[in-house]
Amino acid sequence: MKNLILITIDSLRPDHLSFSGYRKHTSPNIDKLCKKSIVFTNAISTAPYTKASFKSIFTGLYPFSFGGYNSIKGLESLPIIFNENGFKTAGYPNIPILSAKYGYREGFDFFLDPILKENIIKHFLKKMRIFSIFVELFKHLPPIRLPLIKIKDFPYLKAEDVNKHVFRWLNNHYNEPFFLWIHYMDIHYPYNPPKELYYILNNDKISSTELERINQLLLKRIFYNNININKYDLEKLVALYDTEIRYLDDKIGDLINFLEGKNIFDETAIIITSDHGEEFLEHGAIGHTGNNFITHMYDELLKVPLILFIPGYKSKIINSPVSMIDLVPTILDLFNFEKPKILEGNPLQAIIDSRNNSIVTEFIISEASLYNKERGTIQIKPDEKRVVSLRIGKWKYTYYESSQINDELYDTKKDPYEQQNVIDENLDVAKILREYIVKRISKTRQIHIKEKIRQSIKDLKLN
Repeated sequence: MKNLILITIDSLRPDHLSFSGYRKHTSPNIDKLCKKSIVFTNAISTAPYTKASFKSIFTGLYPFSFGGYNSIKGLESLPIIFNENGFKTAGYPNIPILSAKYGYREGFDFFLDPILKENIIKHFLKKMRIFSIFVELFKHLPPIRLPLIKIKDFPYLKAEDVNKHVFRWLNNHYNEPFFLWIHYMDIHYPYNPPKELYYILNNDKISSTELERINQLLLKRIFYNNININKYDLEKLVALYDTEIRYLDDKIGDLINFLEGKNIFDETAIIITSDHGEEFLEHGAIGHTGNNFITHMYDELLKVPLILFIPGYKSKIINSPVSMIDLVPTILDLFNFEKPKILEGNPLQAIIDSRNNSIVTEFIISEASLYNKERGTIQIKPDEKRVVSLRIGKWKYTYYESSQINDELYDTKKDPYEQQNVIDENLDVAKILREYIVKRISKTRQIHIKEKIRQSIKDLKLN
């Protein structure tokens, strides 16, 4: 095994892949790869949105550890480790919050800092600022007052354009050991798949006018929270989401064909995963911003695909719950790299090698800012309110750091879709899990404060 390609797909729910038994044929190329891979059917993200979960994907640290998720600068990350071990490294983040500004450039020989045309992103951010102001001023008034943010305003490269850049780099470096990271944004809203593909997948046509209408409805729902989405519109939204998966799957197929054409497929490990999923009103919200700007921690957001194609390993389906905090140490073990001194995850090698496909794991933790308006856009404050989800065995407990929001406890064996909060019937279980979470939050806050002081001293010395 000579190379690693890490493919991260924004907002991808594993239960919408046809390999998972989904009713539509959304992912033929990913399905084909799955048959040669180690597939984790119960992988849990450390957070329900990109900026927080990606810290774990790149560093093996939890979102609120060592200064928070606003930046990974100064932390040992996958590209840094691969680069130090003599690998050529290239990154294609395709979204501003994974840019050089937040430390994601470090360790890469080549980095396509997200967006090619700076004026596009400035235009987009300007519109988003205006949009947010209107939301605050008119959130209780008719949605017609909102300015339009059109599909073309979102500064994401399509997968086919990302691939053009990737293939250009690979043409120059495929003979050298490499680490390549590709982040695809096509499945993230707004949805703009090829109309002919929409027809093939859904046996239905959609006009440009209808496409824009559905996307505007989606955006207004996310920012307003009080816009009604009827059954017909929801079906259209899901159909568009599914078609984006099918479109992206085609482009992943093109990437695999390229690797086979260069005769490097069989010496290249490929990992496919996501930062988080997506809600479609299962718990009253659309997208991944929760309801009334309070972050959700339900499994339609926290469950992600995790597919490991590793040359020399037999295919296997693993049903054990695993955390994405464990991805970094697993990769380091596969390549026999020395691990950083600070690493909170554990390698999944024991589970991969075991004959038992359903090993019981320790606590699995996901954490986020309680109010998703904050989300550490500038910096994480030690006292920032949090929501923490903890699961062990059949139990999943969600703690809201607010006296005004009720905690939740679900028996995921009887209630996998988290419809029945059974906290009142299981107060003894809830008490134990709550105490664990509260102590953990307190501990990470203390470390955070110490880390901030340490960094301030370091900055003073540098200046």
